[in-house]
Amino acid sequence: MKLQVVCDGEWTVLAVCTERGDCDLIEFLDGLVGKLARDGDRLLRLLQRVAEEGVPRNAEISHKLAGDVWEFVQGDLRLLYFRDRDRVVVCSHALVKRGRKVPKGDIDQAQARCSRYRAAREAGALEVTGA
Repeated sequence: MKLQVVCDGEWTVLAVCTERGDCDLIEFLDGLVGKLARDGDRLLRLLQRVAEEGVPRNAEISHKLAGDVWEFVQGDLRLLYFRDRDRVVVCSHALVKRGRKVPKGDIDQAQARCSRYRAAREAGALEVTGA
């Protein structure tokens, strides 16, 4: 499984990449415009803070969705992630939240990526590239 380092510090923040090496999270954030671009900048600052201080305990910013899947909230943006041992946060993907709940399909996608990540880690098949 391919991953890209988003931020590194006391904690490491990684993003899931495609098999070609494209990073959905980075492409999503780069494609934002207007108010969403400002939310994207705030989300990146939040990830930097996570790398420096760990996952925030504020339930308005970070909370559990289902199973091992959590979300970061910044304005209208939601970033789905899961945690790993040794102070690692793995970002599955981000989305613009349109309704009251995160769509089940997005949660399922994050859970599938979490399962793939854990299997790849156990098999020693994680490929991590720098930012």
